[in-house]
Amino acid sequence: MAPGKSGELENVLLLETEMPGGSIASLTPELSKRLRRKIDLYLMPIMTLCFCFQLMDKLALSYTSILGIREDLHLSDADYSWANSIYYFGYLAASYPSAVLMVRLPVAKLIAGSLFLWGAIAMLTATCRDATGLLVNRFFLGVAEAPLTSGLTIIVAMWYTRDEQPFRQSIWYLGGSIGTLIGSFVGLGVHNIQMIAAWKALYLILGSATVIGSVVVLFLLPDVPSAAWFLTKEERVLVIARVSNNLTGIKATNFSWSQFREAICDVNTWLLVLNQLALNIPNGGLHPYLNIFLRGTGFSEREVFLLNACQFPILFFMKLYVGWASTRYKNTRVFWMIVCLCISALGIILMRQLPPRLKWGRWAGAVLTDMYTANYGLLAALTSGNFAGFTKKYSLLAAPEASLAHSSSVVPKRLRILRAMCETDSAASCSEDVMDGIVANLSDKTDKELARFRYIY
Repeated sequence: MAPGKSGELENVLLLETEMPGGSIASLTPELSKRLRRKIDLYLMPIMTLCFCFQLMDKLALSYTSILGIREDLHLSDADYSWANSIYYFGYLAASYPSAVLMVRLPVAKLIAGSLFLWGAIAMLTATCRDATGLLVNRFFLGVAEAPLTSGLTIIVAMWYTRDEQPFRQSIWYLGGSIGTLIGSFVGLGVHNIQMIAAWKALYLILGSATVIGSVVVLFLLPDVPSAAWFLTKEERVLVIARVSNNLTGIKATNFSWSQFREAICDVNTWLLVLNQLALNIPNGGLHPYLNIFLRGTGFSEREVFLLNACQFPILFFMKLYVGWASTRYKNTRVFWMIVCLCISALGIILMRQLPPRLKWGRWAGAVLTDMYTANYGLLAALTSGNFAGFTKKYSLLAAPEASLAHSSSVVPKRLRILRAMCETDSAASCSEDVMDGIVANLSDKTDKELARFRYIY
């Protein structure tokens, strides 16, 4: 075999030579369905668990924002904003290096190592004493979590046909909703703890759970179908045969620069990047500040955690339905992405326009706004099912992930600017020596000198 070709093909040929003749030809539709059910049973729970851990640890800062971390670490509004943004800086920095590692290393082993690393980093958050320590911690948390989403997307592409992929991508993305539920209950359980700061207890619990989970992933998640511990030799060959019509490849061990260049020059790459840039604008504002928003609306700490838990069944079944519908009805993935964005837009309108006294309506808006996250699974299915070549596919996955990090990191800064503008307006309106409009018009002062002057756009 020529250098650079997939070692997976060698494994398949070796397995086939050890089997009775006609094994691949014996793949009937009924047998294919039975294999699919078996794959679902073993892979989907593990992959969902991985994404569950990622969302729990990533959103832990949002939980702890109402558990005392801002007071204990003396975080200003700017510090908290940077703590949310810098996570995505780390994620952005590691996006393409993780693409190279994903090609050269076993996928499942890299995912397990990623889980272990970010679980340990999450536990170390409890040792932070000031804003600087938290910022460093959050940066490396982003670096550690970068390989996961693309890695899980690649695994689905290895194991499932293109028609089966949207529903499976949506299933493991449901781990985010499960992680939100678990994180909310953990926050509820520790918010009155006395022996240690509640926010430290939350990080230690969630981080240690992730470290333990990484061991489970290491032993139970196979790197490629030909090495699946839960399949017989015959089934391993048949699993690869059933996805042969995908024409998108299985696994290569050499990084192909020609495929990388093709990915960069492919217009579809940049369409995906633009999609992620627009899609993740609410991601950087909603998740980090949602609990603070709910507290400001009038809910208690206990109520905030319970409301987060109540979102779980609503979002779980909505996302599950979207994934099922996009699989049931062919070539409807983009249609359902548009539907999800329309629902999110309705939620944003409710959060923005309803008065504070209608706190339940604003909470309903927050729930609807989070519906945009269903698009992640559909977007992953678009990428995994439409591009061939392992290096190209992973490069295509890394580019939108990098744009996700960029747009998510920008929004907290935007919110900080808006807050500063509001503070300036408030200071100007309360100032006793601000000239009234008539005197201001007659004075020869510049726009910089007039506290009440506002630019138009």
